Amino acid sequence: MHIILLAIHDFWSLVMIVEKQYREGRTTFIGADVDHYSETKKQPTTDMPVFYNPRMKLNRDFSILFLATYLQSSDVKLMCEPLAGCGVRTLRYLNECPGSFQALMFDANPLAIETIQKNIVRNKLTTRANAMIGNAKVLLLTESRGKRFDFVDIDPFGSPTPYLNAAIQSLQPKGALLALTA
Repeated sequence: MHIILLAIHDFWSLVMIVEKQYREGRTTFIGADVDHYSETKKQPTTDMPVFYNPRMKLNRDFSILFLATYLQSSDVKLMCEPLAGCGVRTLRYLNECPGSFQALMFDANPLAIETIQKNIVRNKLTTRANAMIGNAKVLLLTESRGKRFDFVDIDPFGSPTPYLNAAIQSLQPKGALLALTA
């Protein structure tokens, strides 16, 4: 199913996004239609209006298993995904892992934040998840003041190295988890 979303990006521009409904695990969500935006099918590009990489589903499956196992012996109250794209990774954590932890998702792209917010509502997670626009490193440091994260998951388009310092500083000083995808 294709959904065409017209978003008013600012006063003078109108952005058209071709979206598609996807399902991974127990989570249904919308994201940019990768086939529509890529020259080689199923290959996402940075030119997509909102990032989603279907080829990383197996990676997300393993991440879910890892966090679910971690939660058997450790408590997570607050997690953060600073480069959320359409939000699928965190949505899956919230839907498929035990516990009632809260989640913050950040992205610098206002269209991504709109998509994440729709996906939060679609998955009935409005009491557990929030999305904020801004720079990942800045938000990691400012949003963790006074309420450090128990779990941070960094999954960039490229290397996670530029985000390591801010991510480590945003974690609880005793007993936190940092997940990196490269």
